[in-house]
Order: sequence, then structure tokens, then C-alpha cells
Amino acid sequence: MQVKRGVAVVGLMFCMAPALAQQTSASAASGAFSVQMGAMNGIKRLGVNWESPTLWSKAFSATRLDLVAEVGAAYWWSDHANPGFAKNLWQAQATPMLRWWLGGRFFVEAGIGAALLSEDKIRDRRLGTKWQFSDQIGMGYQFTPTSRLSLRYSHYSNAGANKHNQGLDALQLHWTQRF
Repeated sequence: MQVKRGVAVVGLMFCMAPALAQQTSASAASGAFSVQMGAMNGIKRLGVNWESPTLWSKAFSATRLDLVAEVGAAYWWSDHANPGFAKNLWQAQATPMLRWWLGGRFFVEAGIGAALLSEDKIRDRRLGTKWQFSDQIGMGYQFTPTSRLSLRYSHYSNAGANKHNQGLDALQLHWTQRF
């Protein structure tokens, strides 16, 4: 029941995105919303992000490097959990992302940010703290000026701030739509 509720809330947030977005052109001057879904180690993740307009950009002959900010929320869940461990948790995060455009449509991206989790233990993983660092790396393709798809690997850990630091990982499909 909690998984269905979490999926419904995240889905509703994504559906509301166009109404909340500014009505601007689809250029890099406008923001975007994204949805991602992934899993690893028996734990699944569904999230939504708001992406800022481009904060900084530098062109190099046939390539370009852009800096954007991502702010989002996610729901993590597992089908079972060890005694004393949560089966699900919520996450809020903020991450500056660098996106390197390799020609017209292909890109690689990376970012390091911060995340706050509702629980510090899930399934069989001891995270140590509810505050986590967020590492993202991915590659993708822009289908149209307003939509792109990427494959992202995400890692969350407390960077050794606590002796329990098993972290969370997810390999995710990430769909982004500019409005």
C-alpha cells in the first residue's frame, strides 16, 4: 500500500510540473522537469526533479559545457526488509550538474550534491545518517529541443561521517522535458 501511495504522489508531482513551470521558450533559458526510475541491490527508486535554466555555459569548438541545478524528491522501496530496517524511505536532494554536450545531441553529465533521507536504514543497508552526499554520473541523448533521455548511475553515502556507511546505489533511466 505504501509503495502505491509513493508512486501516486511522485506521479502527481510530475503531472503538475507543466502547470508550475514558467511558460517560456524551450531553449536552455527555460527550466525543465524530469522523472527517473531505477533500482539496484533489491531497492527501487522513483523520483522527480526540477532543473534550473542554464546557470553557466562555455563553448569549445564543437562541444559545450553547461551548469544547471537540480532539486528533487524521490521514493525508495524494497519488497522486504530485515527486522528494524525500513522497507521504504523518502528523499529530498539538490545537486549542481555539469553537462558536456558532445556535438549536437549526445551528452555526458556528472554532479555532486546533498540529500536528506527520511530513514537511515532500508532493507539491509545501514546508511549511518539521514544526511547523504549525492554523486551522479550519466550519459544521454536529446531527442528534440525539449526532451532528452539519459542513463544515470547515482550513489548516496555519508562519506564516512558515521561508521555505518553502506550507501545506496541506483542505475536509472532519466527522462527530462523542458516546458
